[in-house]
Amino acid sequence: MTRLKLACWWLCALSSFSYSLGNRLPPLEFLGNQFFSSETGESVRLKGVAYYPRPNAGELNVNGVDFFHEDYRELWERDIAWMKKLGINAVRIYAVDTSKDHDGFMCAMQEAGIYVLVGLSATCDGCSITMDPAPACYSPSLKVRGMQVINHFSKYENVLGFDATNEVHLNSNVSDTGPCQRKFLSDMKTFIADCDAMPRKVPVGLSFADRDRTLLIDYYNCEEQRGDTAVPDWFGLNIYLDCNPDHLYVNESKAFPVLLSDFENYSLPVLLTEFGCNGPQFPTIDGFEGQRNWRAAKWLHEGEYQEAFVGTFAFEFSTEAIWANRTGGYYPFQVYSDGDHGIGYYQPELCDHIDVPCEYVMKPQFDLLKEQYAATPNSGAFQRATFIPKSTARTVCPPGIAPVSSFVWPSDDEAGPYCWDQSVDPCGTKPGGDNGVGAPTGTPTSGRPPAETPPTGPSPTGRPPAGSPTSGTSPSGTPSLGTTPTSTLPSDGGSVVSSYGSRIMLAYHSLAITMGLLQCLV
Repeated sequence: MTRLKLACWWLCALSSFSYSLGNRLPPLEFLGNQFFSSETGESVRLKGVAYYPRPNAGELNVNGVDFFHEDYRELWERDIAWMKKLGINAVRIYAVDTSKDHDGFMCAMQEAGIYVLVGLSATCDGCSITMDPAPACYSPSLKVRGMQVINHFSKYENVLGFDATNEVHLNSNVSDTGPCQRKFLSDMKTFIADCDAMPRKVPVGLSFADRDRTLLIDYYNCEEQRGDTAVPDWFGLNIYLDCNPDHLYVNESKAFPVLLSDFENYSLPVLLTEFGCNGPQFPTIDGFEGQRNWRAAKWLHEGEYQEAFVGTFAFEFSTEAIWANRTGGYYPFQVYSDGDHGIGYYQPELCDHIDVPCEYVMKPQFDLLKEQYAATPNSGAFQRATFIPKSTARTVCPPGIAPVSSFVWPSDDEAGPYCWDQSVDPCGTKPGGDNGVGAPTGTPTSGRPPAETPPTGPSPTGRPPAGSPTSGTSPSGTPSLGTTPTSTLPSDGGSVVSSYGSRIMLAYHSLAITMGLLQCLV
């Protein structure tokens, strides 16, 4: 090989390598009630699933485990391959432990084209809004935790947003705990706004159970005073509507047109942070009862609905055995149960993610959701440059709820952790090996040094059925139906590898060499 040809070969290889590193998901921006790509300016439709990969048995079969770090790499690498097969571009995770390294998980998600909605709360002591009346429902420790999570995750370009709370009003009145949620939201938004070291201001929102919808819509989009920071950047609603499997078109439903009417002139982006009505009336397919058709996954991304809603998160990726067991469903989860919302499940029956690895098996409804999500485009409905929001107006604050300013908040005496420099993207520009998680870089701009400690108790994983337990393991010796299938990775998904470590670097070098040969030696 001549020197010229050798030089050409290396230049082509390096070009290919650089292209691979630069092929990242662009951060999202919001204008009015839509999300847009920061690179193309096109609106983005978020089609996702709720993800909490609880095993069927063992000590990890509880709420509140952070499965999204290096200790569980083999688990989420396999699961992300299935997510690629499903064709989603977003996942929702409910609680995280900021003492762990999440670079591998977040960068693997980015390589797979998946945005991540990250929860700020947990159910450990002082880690969430409580049921106490304001101001006792918001503790200074929750403020610190929220700031730690924001510090930890803002560096990832594929963070879609931060979810401050989930379904607080399922068990409390808005008049009691609403001011606490607004104050927590205000503290988090102020922390982000004051942090000059954060190159991107990740939007913060709230997710609600679908109760007292009109009250929630009005209260959380009203300004109690001019320039109020206690208004979410996006509004999340967990809906379980229209359980009639015979409805072929959205206008045959009574529930969805009402939902559209409630939000069609709303000025905030609206995410349906959980959806997917469950019921025994859905058909039995290949021995699995109650297989949802997921037609709403198409309806909510077309026509007038795409003007009112920016994304949906199907509930949920995998069956949580503890909830299924408590409502009459047992491995391999072929008999319908109210507590089984999974589009797939883990095998074998007593897998625990420790001694017995769990492998994912899709149910028939997995492909039904995939088909409905694929029926509409993921982007391009609107262009940021020409987009005019239907409304920019705030709502009128409902009477009978004390304003945030009327309370003395203990959190105001808590400075919280420093805001750290987030200018280096760990999934693209930082070389392999050192992922920079150990010591923050840059100059602190506010607060005090973080003392990041893991949650001491369980954290929320979604919306279990009413009356469900919060911990425990599946009963032993329960009857199983059918034959345990053999789980393999999807043929079009492949294995998912993090952007860091020796494996991904070797993969990139191999790709570079291959493309260099193709471009220069053929």
